[in-house]
Amino acid sequence: RVVRGAAPCDAVEAVAATSSPWIRGKVKQALAKVSEAKDPDAPLSREPFVDDLALTSMARLWDVGKSEPIKVGKASPTEGTLPGAIYFICKYNDLAAAARANAEVGGDSASRSVA
Repeated sequence: RVVRGAAPCDAVEAVAATSSPWIRGKVKQALAKVSEAKDPDAPLSREPFVDDLALTSMARLWDVGKSEPIKVGKASPTEGTLPGAIYFICKYNDLAAAARANAEVGGDSASRSVA
């Protein structure tokens, strides 16, 4: 779709429309966070590390059998990396800018880059 001229975010939304409910949910989650991050009235948009906070805020607690759970968001499970990848694609709408922002956030940026 992008190769044929579609904007990256439009392509994501078009594919999500024909995908499973789980994928649609992750896309919806990411798009809501993009809206929040770009809304000048939203507290998130005024944060100096907006992308880092956006990814972490989409996380859920993940019990890995240790003494305390970790947040899945910047980690590698698909449920955390997929909305993160979509967030960068749709927020920046430019591959180079999205890749740079992804790397700057840290965590498992490699997983987000291939999600």
